[in-house]
Amino acid sequence: MATTNAAQKDAKKAKKRKEKQSDQQKQEAAALTALAAAGGELPPQQAAPSTTSQPKQSDDTTTAALERPDAAAASTAADEDMEEAPQTSGRHYTLSMAVPGSIIDNTQNLELATFVAGQIARTAAIFNVDEVVVVDDTPQRKDGTIGSGAAFLARVVQFMETPQYLRKALVAMHPDLRLAGLLPPLDAPHHLRQTEWKPYREGVVQKRVPGQGSFVDIGLDRTAFVRQQVAPGTRVTLRVGEAPVTEFMQDYGESMIIGEVSSSLRC
Repeated sequence: MATTNAAQKDAKKAKKRKEKQSDQQKQEAAALTALAAAGGELPPQQAAPSTTSQPKQSDDTTTAALERPDAAAASTAADEDMEEAPQTSGRHYTLSMAVPGSIIDNTQNLELATFVAGQIARTAAIFNVDEVVVVDDTPQRKDGTIGSGAAFLARVVQFMETPQYLRKALVAMHPDLRLAGLLPPLDAPHHLRQTEWKPYREGVVQKRVPGQGSFVDIGLDRTAFVRQQVAPGTRVTLRVGEAPVTEFMQDYGESMIIGEVSSSLRC
């Protein structure tokens, strides 16, 4: 029934197109006749009503739709599904952005250098860049050394990428970061506020207990607990589920959020 309706719709559309083209040709002929009767001069390209200016509508489309209604209906249904189905899965690739360290070397002072580095970090966050590659293009650089501009840029971008509640534990104090705290936060998707809850959350391991697990600070009023043994000071991404799951720890006298380590990075 669905295939027959699709074929009938295609046939009706083809018929309407033919009728529309015929009406247009009649209107053009009537206008040219009226102009000639009034004594006007016809343009060279419109000296007479042209019956070949419009290509003859082929009936191949209608014939094919009538002969193969199943294929036409399947194509129409597939197009509708693609338009209606929302995209729920992430992309299957990573996006990297390479930035030369000399962009910092060309700044005049620390304020401008910090501002430029902050704008680079913000641009990467806006366009969902997964990785920022700092290219050390210092001329005549010795092996085993890093240019000051490249090191400054990498340090500020790492500072900006780290969630604010983890910076004290993960980012060491350095003269390059003296003004980084004045930069506006990125508000990236993984920079969750204390009042927000998402299935994944960034944290840092505070301590581990052999045979039990590890305790993780995830920026909430409760500590998270994982069964895995992770070294203290490691930055981890915890899978905490759609809703918080807590468990009372008898040895510590408090309830803790139960999570699972999804990825980790030793800082």
